[in-house]
Amino acid sequence: MKTNKKKITLKEINKEISTVRQGLKDAKENKVYGPYTSVKELIKSLDSKRDYNILDWIEIYWYRYFWNYVSSIPLRVKSFFQRGYRGWAHSDTWDFDYYLSKVIAEGVQNLININSTDDSKRIKDFKEIVKTMKLAIKVNEKNIYYSKEKYDEMKKEFDRGMKILAKRWFEMWD
Repeated sequence: MKTNKKKITLKEINKEISTVRQGLKDAKENKVYGPYTSVKELIKSLDSKRDYNILDWIEIYWYRYFWNYVSSIPLRVKSFFQRGYRGWAHSDTWDFDYYLSKVIAEGVQNLININSTDDSKRIKDFKEIVKTMKLAIKVNEKNIYYSKEKYDEMKKEFDRGMKILAKRWFEMWD
């Protein structure tokens, strides 16, 4: 079978590169080409030409909300029994640091609630551990890219809380 591959010359590549460079230069200078004067105008024009079909929406919502929910039931049941038997499930190991942070934060919070009348150094340390684990959960859930300074500050606070957790590790009982 014969393929019709066109060989691209160095001259054509350089021409494309110069076209891209010119486009980038024009973009920096806010030059607009074509019938649109802004990106909003372009999007508005595209939206007016879009043909919405109710069957397409039904199919999308069927798949997104119903089918995804139903198809995940076997995995959720399996994970439920694995957690009951071992304390963790295979699905938890995908993002294990988040899972452990959540479990430790909730468990230590429960210890604080049980011993709420006790006003010892131990309870104060437990509150610091919960704060640290909640910080880890917040960073993991939000998935925000922090600045270097903010990240270093949060890491220092997290490391301090983990030292307290290590110190009080064998005291986590009610």
